[in-house]
Amino acid sequence: MSPIPGPSNQTSSRMIELIASGLAHTSPSSAEVYLRKIIRRVELNETGPKFSPLSISQPDGETVDYVFVSLDGSPDAKESDTQAEILESVRLALDLQPDVEIKWRAAPKNQDLSRAVWFQATDLMPAEALQTNINTHFREHNIQYQNTVIVEELNRVFYTLKYPKDVDGLLETRLTFDDQDFTPHLPHYIQPNFGLEIAVPGLQNLSNAQAKIDRYLQTTYQTSGDDPIVLRSRIELDDSVYCVILPTRDLANRFLSDPFTLLDDSGNQLQRPLYLYDFNSRSVFGSRVPVVLPTIIRLQRQVNQQSIRLQVLASQLTDLYIKQIQFLARYQRSAEVEDYSEDELATGHLLSRVQSSLTLFHSHISILQKSVQLSKSVLAGDGSI
Repeated sequence: MSPIPGPSNQTSSRMIELIASGLAHTSPSSAEVYLRKIIRRVELNETGPKFSPLSISQPDGETVDYVFVSLDGSPDAKESDTQAEILESVRLALDLQPDVEIKWRAAPKNQDLSRAVWFQATDLMPAEALQTNINTHFREHNIQYQNTVIVEELNRVFYTLKYPKDVDGLLETRLTFDDQDFTPHLPHYIQPNFGLEIAVPGLQNLSNAQAKIDRYLQTTYQTSGDDPIVLRSRIELDDSVYCVILPTRDLANRFLSDPFTLLDDSGNQLQRPLYLYDFNSRSVFGSRVPVVLPTIIRLQRQVNQQSIRLQVLASQLTDLYIKQIQFLARYQRSAEVEDYSEDELATGHLLSRVQSSLTLFHSHISILQKSVQLSKSVLAGDGSI
């Protein structure tokens, strides 16, 4: 795994955004209208909070059940610390409502990653053609999706499905178009707990990573008093990524820009920290996965075609074999009660030899079928995505 380079200290405006989902979506603007009704309902409650002016947007022209929520740039929300804190209070208040699910935005693009799947296109099946085939498959199998986008730089097709159960169902299948298998993938990301959360990836060789990095941060950045440096931390993605929320943006900037001197168990330098939003962006949209090479695809297609031909030939030989067995059985029964000339007996001997040849040929066909099946298995293993 190549190291992920350290980011700049620039905060993406999208990083400090929420995503609200599960909203009414009968038109391209209905989700926004529905969320604003929920916000008014919360604000009208005597004990409810009064929100700062919010900007609510959804993918242009698309009828989806989710929107993105940010501050509208009012003077009291210019600093990213303040923005994140205000939006966290919005998230906590709306999270109590039964008709909306609200989380921090995990990555760019207009996808709800919690219900997203993607497929890798190939040279023989470009993204546009793959998207058309998948759309047809979804219609035929009643799989509802909210939007789809082609990420051209990765040659991938992304879908935001409507129901989580359809995501689970897709993961148990492979779609086949033009003798090529296309495996659905889940986005490789971590759901942020806060807009300014930081990630430290590449911890496979660091035992007890959470405690060690917590202690490193505390001893490196503690100045005076007992205020905690680490507000919250966790380990994600099979113990390979450390995530932490620090008290201020200034402290986060220092951690991102300072040399990170903690070593792993082998004495190697750990990867540099970066905002979790940036980690997700690079993890989901910034790297390719191995794909089936065109020559492998062509070879697999040829193997599939030969397999079909062998199956037809084997079926025909089996029919011939059965007919010959039946003929020989009748011949032998007749020979037991009648006398035959030497020519007729020679014919019987010839038929016996034919029977032996057919048996041997049938055995060879079985061996060929097994060889083809083995070749297909090997190709599937080498070319899997």
